[in-house]
Amino acid sequence: MMNLQKLTQNSINALNNAERISAEYSHATINQTHLLLALLLQVNGLIPSLLRKSNVDIDAIISDIKKALESQPKVSGGNNQHIDTGVKAVLELAEKEAEKMGDEYISVEHLMIGLIRKADKAIEILFSKYNITLKNFMENLFFVGCFYFS
Repeated sequence: MMNLQKLTQNSINALNNAERISAEYSHATINQTHLLLALLLQVNGLIPSLLRKSNVDIDAIISDIKKALESQPKVSGGNNQHIDTGVKAVLELAEKEAEKMGDEYISVEHLMIGLIRKADKAIEILFSKYNITLKNFMENLFFVGCFYFS
């Protein structure tokens, strides 16, 4: 199980926002689509910035995600969302990625790597449509990192 103490504030915010988004759409679970939307909606966030470098139209992908969320089954009554197995897999992989990259904390880029590597069918379709690949993401992450730390 993942150590939640290792999450950065932006990662915590993304998970909290994914939970809020799930509640807004009256969904019983917090799934990968909620998490992706939460990452894309972070103001001045790293993930939208990196995806823009790959010519991803952020407004268009957000619109597609919202349409996908609208089509998911809704529940009424109760406010007890739980994290589905797909998000759990993303979180576990994000922790491993952070360790592999020598990072002490799990940040939004690790969450995104987890989403790319453990994408469920809905996310796979979105990533394919917008040409979001691990290779492109890592190249942009490396470029930003080199620029940021030089």
